Amino acid sequence: MRSQLDDSVVDPQRARELADEILGRSDLAEPPRTPFQIAVDWLGDRFSDVIDTVFNVAGGAAGVVVLAALVAVVLFAIFRARRTLERDAQVTFDTESSGKTSPEEWDAAAERAAAAGRYDDAIRCRLRSVLAALDRSGVLDELDGRTSGEYRSAAKQVLPLEAAGAFDELANAFDGVWYGDLPADARLSAEANELARQVRSQVRTS
Repeated sequence: MRSQLDDSVVDPQRARELADEILGRSDLAEPPRTPFQIAVDWLGDRFSDVIDTVFNVAGGAAGVVVLAALVAVVLFAIFRARRTLERDAQVTFDTESSGKTSPEEWDAAAERAAAAGRYDDAIRCRLRSVLAALDRSGVLDELDGRTSGEYRSAAKQVLPLEAAGAFDELANAFDGVWYGDLPADARLSAEANELARQVRSQVRTS
């Protein structure tokens, strides 16, 4: 740079041009922001706006109370999301590792789970028992990665009307327990067992 500028007289316009040229080099440019960074910055700005609004509207002490309540709600939402993800991971693991488990083995697992009071696992095993039975009968393929909704859609195409209805109720019970707020108890587990029996009896007689 010194070689391009006179030591005694510096042209301001030329100096600005050289500065712009240097700063415009790609190796000095800031790396582009990732979508994640943009999202985090946006959330941070919105959170700051919420805090400012709370304190402006509610005042000092009341603002602290409201802010504490908001933090509690966020923490609860994070806890629920984490619990759902952990359950999803367990379901995926069982699906991928036990694709050839027999219906009888799933039924036995359901009985053990129900006896131990793990009714959510019992309902899941009843659904898996039905899927294994349908796969073994050649009626419906049990495939890794399929969702209960996809199985419901397929069941409506290949099962008798009554069996398809029972399968739909069983899958709804599974979805409600594992992905919603439906409490799993002994009554619901027994209903899942009966729905599974209805589907499998219809498959055997159709």
